[in-house]
Amino acid sequence: MEDDMELKLPSYVNIPVLVGLQYEKSLSTGLSLFGEAGIGANVLQITKFTLSDDSNESKITFKPSFALGYKFGGGIVLNNKYSLGLTYLGLGSHKVKYEESFESDEDGSDSEDGKFEKALPISSLNITLGIRF
Repeated sequence: MEDDMELKLPSYVNIPVLVGLQYEKSLSTGLSLFGEAGIGANVLQITKFTLSDDSNESKITFKPSFALGYKFGGGIVLNNKYSLGLTYLGLGSHKVKYEESFESDEDGSDSEDGKFEKALPISSLNITLGIRF
């Protein structure tokens, strides 16, 4: 009899909560430049990792991780309506904690806590195209 293995990989979810300032300078009629900067917190949540077959299940459950984050960027505004921007988000380094558990029909269950040996750095470079209303 062949065991069917099921693998569920985790997803990484970032929730940045940042506050900041934006400054806009008109260069000519219909053309402006803007700059922005901000600081705040980032929450990293990694969903469960699961590996199972008919008689065994191994899963890793991750705890939420919090870190200081920042952003800076700038761009142009055309005709006070269209904007094109570039923003860098530095969302911190996260030493993620987790609980690893194993259940087996033969051996029962066992679990242990751990945390990543290396911090997981989170950053993003975003290009935005917008329309102002």
